[in-house]
Amino acid sequence: MSKPSLFQVYLAKFRKFYFEYRTVPTFEASKMIIGVQSKSAVYRFFQQMLDEWYLTKKDGSYYPAQRLVSLPLFDSVQAGNPIDVYDPQAKQVNVEDFLVDNPTETVLLKVKGESMINAWLYEWDIVVVDKSRQAREGDMVIAFVDNQYTVKRLHKWTETQRELHPDNTNFSIIRPEHSLEIFGVVVWSMRRY
Repeated sequence: MSKPSLFQVYLAKFRKFYFEYRTVPTFEASKMIIGVQSKSAVYRFFQQMLDEWYLTKKDGSYYPAQRLVSLPLFDSVQAGNPIDVYDPQAKQVNVEDFLVDNPTETVLLKVKGESMINAWLYEWDIVVVDKSRQAREGDMVIAFVDNQYTVKRLHKWTETQRELHPDNTNFSIIRPEHSLEIFGVVVWSMRRY
């Protein structure tokens, strides 16, 4: 693994500040953040961030660019014998862009309960739900059934009616008594370890 450049060291400190406070610091504050004494060093650093698309500038103010909020996506990690995954040329991915196709039609929901554990969806996982996606047979959906929301798999019951299946045999299939509306389709799930 090669040693990071001075720019990469400064960038790591700058990004840490940005993600904690969600703002681009002033030149004066940046001196303390990256650990330099001169304003000219900060200016050169900011100029390199502009050149490499970490920042943009408009009307004299600096703003985060796509690359600043992106995370490195490495090719793969071995689940068998260890391998070196450090790659200075790793593709940069914005997590929001990676998880979300339709930002104005996407919501995040925390999961409660254990009815979907055989689909590896556990309590307090977060699901990414696309409200614009057309639900199909077998999709994991957020459904509004008989005035309550639930996450289940969508299945046909009859030609005109649908039912909701859990992914845990300890729970029953739900056949709506009055109404079933699909709120959205689960497109991703996330878990913090």
